[in-house]
Amino acid sequence: MFLRKEQDSIDWVKDNSSSATWKVKNITKADVYGIENHLKFDITSHISTQTYYTYIDKRIYDQGYEFKYGPSFTRHLLNNDLIVDLPFGTQSIGLTYKKKPNRRGWLLATSYFSYKLNFLRRQNIKDAKIFLKINNLFNVEYQEIEGIPQPGRSISGGIRFEW
Repeated sequence: MFLRKEQDSIDWVKDNSSSATWKVKNITKADVYGIENHLKFDITSHISTQTYYTYIDKRIYDQGYEFKYGPSFTRHLLNNDLIVDLPFGTQSIGLTYKKKPNRRGWLLATSYFSYKLNFLRRQNIKDAKIFLKINNLFNVEYQEIEGIPQPGRSISGGIRFEW
């Protein structure tokens, strides 16, 4: 569990929803309450799952304003990763669910695969892997900040060395 007391943070506000312009204002006070939890379970010696959950409740004491970013915090964040250790590398599939206040939640999937390059260990390299990662596997449309669309599916890869 945690409690964070905020004072004099800055946000963009409107006096009312019909106002066309946003203005910057110091937010006098806000309290942030939350809980975090982590659970790891080894299904077999080569398969495991990890789950992380965070809940946040933010109370802003400056009333009478419409906030642009203040309520954009994540109320529920749930991550679950299934990790498979293979003789030649690692495969993981992750699911992330996010829910912000007064908005629908979204579910994102990630896939990660790495292949061990054992032949490089003879070159004074502790560990070398070639990897491929796919974020937003199902190309979900979502907005972390309302009105700003996030990128769709992305694929990255490369070689990682540990000396």
